[in-house]
Amino acid sequence: MRPAILLSLAAFAMVMGGAGIAPSPGFAQVKPEEHKLKAGDRDAELLKNVNAAITRGVDYLKRIQQGDGSWASNFDEHLHGCWRNGMTALCLLALLRCGVSPSNEQIDLGFKYLRAKWDNWKAGGSVLHQATSWKQYEVSVTLMAIEARWSPPLAFLREKIQGTPLAGGGGRAGQVKVPPKDLEWVKQLTAYLHDHYTVASSSMVTRKVGKSTVTQPSETKGAWSYPRSQKANESDRSNTQYAVLGLQAADRCGVPTDAEMWRGVLRNFLDFQQKKGEKRVPRIVAFEDKQNPGYIMYKTVGGVNDEARGWAYYTGRDPDPKGDEWGRAIGSMTAVGVAVVALCMDQVARAGKMDGSDQRDGLKAVADGLAWLDVNWAVDKVPFQEPDHPAKYLYYYLYAVERAAVLTNSRLIGAHDWYREGAEHCLKSQSGDGSWTADHEGQQASTCFALLFLTKATIPLQINVHVTGGH
Repeated sequence: MRPAILLSLAAFAMVMGGAGIAPSPGFAQVKPEEHKLKAGDRDAELLKNVNAAITRGVDYLKRIQQGDGSWASNFDEHLHGCWRNGMTALCLLALLRCGVSPSNEQIDLGFKYLRAKWDNWKAGGSVLHQATSWKQYEVSVTLMAIEARWSPPLAFLREKIQGTPLAGGGGRAGQVKVPPKDLEWVKQLTAYLHDHYTVASSSMVTRKVGKSTVTQPSETKGAWSYPRSQKANESDRSNTQYAVLGLQAADRCGVPTDAEMWRGVLRNFLDFQQKKGEKRVPRIVAFEDKQNPGYIMYKTVGGVNDEARGWAYYTGRDPDPKGDEWGRAIGSMTAVGVAVVALCMDQVARAGKMDGSDQRDGLKAVADGLAWLDVNWAVDKVPFQEPDHPAKYLYYYLYAVERAAVLTNSRLIGAHDWYREGAEHCLKSQSGDGSWTADHEGQQASTCFALLFLTKATIPLQINVHVTGGH
């Protein structure tokens, strides 16, 4: 990270009121004695129960692995083809983040399965819709799993009950040393994502250029979609977030990615966030309570308000409050938007490509997205999901919230201890066999997402996007 970027980010945080944990000189006027709460990830009793739940979840995933090393998917019979490769990668990622050894026999068998399917596909042994075909999600999560296999061990919750608990993700950023054979695989997977970087939209957007306001076509690129023969090139935030996460994993493995591509994704997310917020909410600043370890103090910052603005599923459309679940702002896609903007800012800044507009707009988008999550806060349902299926893709949503909070260094979302509330829900909703299940998600995927939330599996950024949601 270049010092100039760090300085300007710090200045923004001071002007805007700031957040996260560490107090700065810009907050000297704030006396946070009015409110305090016991932090969930510093609560020994809660963490003890969380660790027991993680153990049961890991045991469940190990039990259901197939003899060939794969994990079956609830979507194996879906119209668009088998998703077993992606489910296998997701299970490997979850197990590795939960502390299962990279050399574990089941982990090794799972990677051998994936590598064989990939090599067969590269050799022309499959076509779209067949069980051995590869798609955006599968490629992206495989990159994440490979990076997790060879990255330094995370500071797992189970090892931190009496020590210093996780504060913002369980690992550390930086280069990952990957064996040559797997590094070549990472390069091939990365090339796939570069090749499938798609046209986002031909919609017109209005933005300020200097002192003028102009209407012009949106970025021609900036997103990913399902294969074109399936969805006619309608790109979406879900495919895009996993492509971004996969490319971030590739970057940590030492495989270069395109800075202009990252900037294109950033501009797309900025262009298609809600233009008008639902309401304005005061900023909250949080501090560690040095007199009472394990507690957090927080207070509203006077005169600093964020505008609750969310994101919808489709990337080339402005969110419509009256739209369906694909066209209106919803909880899962808003959490996705916050995380992707933070990731893109990190990549663009480290490449030295960040300009003042990207930086200013990105930080505001993050603050406003977190404010939207606060205004519409829930952990037992997905805000603005289908009325008949409010818990549809629930654990996918919780894992997205975890990423949004960790990547923006947000200790709280508004006044919500997002980790405690999410963990308590996961503890209540775990099944007797160790699994979790949400509408339309299936046991395998739900269990992986719940485990990734509970372990705080996201690795913090090198950039410090130092903002939080409203009150």
